[in-house]
Amino acid sequence: MSDIGVHTARRPAQRMGIAWVSLALACVSALCMSAAPVGSLAPRGLRCEYATDPLGVDAAAPDLLWTVESSVAGDSQTAYQILVATSSDNLARDLGDLWDSGIVQSNETFHIRYAGRPLSSSQRVRWKVRVWDARRRPSAWSQPGTWTMGVLEPSDWQARWIADPADSETVLLRRRFDARRSISRALVHVSGLGQYELFVNGKKAQDDLLSPGWTKYDKTALYDTRDVTSLVKQGSNVVGVLLGNGMYRVHPGRYTKFTGSFGTLKALVHLRLEYEDGTTEIIGSDRGWRAHAGPITFSSIFGGEDYDARLLDPTWANAEYDDGSWPAARELDGSGIAVKGMTSAAPPIRMFEELPLRQLSSPDAHTVVVDTGQNASIVIAARVHGARGSVVRITPAELLHSDGTVDRGSAGGGDAWWQYTLAGTGQTEEWSSHFFYQGARYLQVTRFKGPDGALPVVENLRAFVVHAASPAIGEFSSSNDLFNRIYALVRWAQRSNMVSVLTDCPHRERLGWLEQYHLNGPALRYDFDLARLYRKGMGDMADSQLPNGLVPDIAPEYTVFEGGFRDSPEWGSAYLLAAWQHYEWTGDAELLRTHYEGMARYVDYLGQRASG
Repeated sequence: MSDIGVHTARRPAQRMGIAWVSLALACVSALCMSAAPVGSLAPRGLRCEYATDPLGVDAAAPDLLWTVESSVAGDSQTAYQILVATSSDNLARDLGDLWDSGIVQSNETFHIRYAGRPLSSSQRVRWKVRVWDARRRPSAWSQPGTWTMGVLEPSDWQARWIADPADSETVLLRRRFDARRSISRALVHVSGLGQYELFVNGKKAQDDLLSPGWTKYDKTALYDTRDVTSLVKQGSNVVGVLLGNGMYRVHPGRYTKFTGSFGTLKALVHLRLEYEDGTTEIIGSDRGWRAHAGPITFSSIFGGEDYDARLLDPTWANAEYDDGSWPAARELDGSGIAVKGMTSAAPPIRMFEELPLRQLSSPDAHTVVVDTGQNASIVIAARVHGARGSVVRITPAELLHSDGTVDRGSAGGGDAWWQYTLAGTGQTEEWSSHFFYQGARYLQVTRFKGPDGALPVVENLRAFVVHAASPAIGEFSSSNDLFNRIYALVRWAQRSNMVSVLTDCPHRERLGWLEQYHLNGPALRYDFDLARLYRKGMGDMADSQLPNGLVPDIAPEYTVFEGGFRDSPEWGSAYLLAAWQHYEWTGDAELLRTHYEGMARYVDYLGQRASG
């Protein structure tokens, strides 16, 4: 009892001492925080899941990365501190109400897993980091970064897959809704298979193409997350979706590498409205949406795209448009398909530089051939005017015939083109690619007369280079012109084959032959940050793996090439080799962990096939 009494008697003094020590430490910390940083190291380029300020992160514990810069030779990071907050105000006050990592003694700047409070679907978070240099002096806090969560659980989707009851070649879907109060944020999680374009109040809500990325659609469908706050207004609104075939549905007609279908075109839309008063509302795709055949009468990732402007009222995605004659959308069963967001996707496909066009020849009165000056993956846009029913056709090719017309047979495989049928409004009509791109250098512009017997007029034609937005990180130059030209040739080939998979060629097959993931991997990674594209490719390989362990030569495997074109270790072994290269280049072992079981199954399969 006396021992207990002694300890009890000392507790008030101990508590007083601890309190004074805590107060002293707090004062020192406050002084350090308020004093001007003296560290020579500065954190830059904050990224989450390999992307800057990403939308749709569907990893419960996202991967955080940054780089450091210093004017001092030999400097290095010795520690870091991360703050993650629910608001910009909290972050500015250095309040990490979601996560304060504390000061972590480490030189790591990559693959720091978020370890704070659980995050929720659609949540937007802010974060910043500071680092300590080789002399253990702190830097200033970095510029803030953000990330927005995707849909973390299947049960969080308040939407159903919907389709056009008529199962048209292309499909329009729309839903009118009222924003009853002032909007603070509008966020949409959206997928459309095969490919989609999203519109809000008549305006396109994306700057990317061929979305979402190509997948093994019976296993995985990707969705995108888009902030559409600026497009939603108080009062009556409309959200609309245009669907096209892509790799999801390839049917005969003109050139095609294969034919096949994963089913009817369909969309999944979850629009979250957040009001200034703190309330939320979800507008989800269901049978309350309206459906109609789209204006694209032929849609093929191989054969091209025919757009008939006579079939579409340009106000179809406006709130004022009367959709009373449109039938209700049909709900579909989406079970058995994993719906995945940004963490499983490649970077979006975007238009980059515009290629200058030069007229080469005019074989006849209604045909002109132009040269872009560069063989590349391209899409086109045009301004035209003319009579209703007149037609403009743009045929792309890599080669020319001796008479100056484009040669689709030698390299392109067969007929493919973009085609536009004019509405004949009396005004200039603008038109651009939707769901077709092509590897080409030359464009043949052919005009066909309308019912009035007059040819349409092409006021302007433009060609844009398209590829995945994987950041460029390296370049090469030398005093040797031949080396420089070889490098330029290689880089164009790399860019032209980077979409949501690494393709073998952009003009004929467009398939994800796997050997290039490991054989071309080092060369590609010197030029581009391919972390996201490789992670997506590994998912394609996993989805395409057969029950017996075989990893086919192509992933996603849209068509089966039997024999050595399906089962070749030089191709299938990319499942292991690409993951190992990814670790060597990034220090990220996650692909090895995630896919280890599948890799082991493939090695077992090879062992069973080996002889001698």
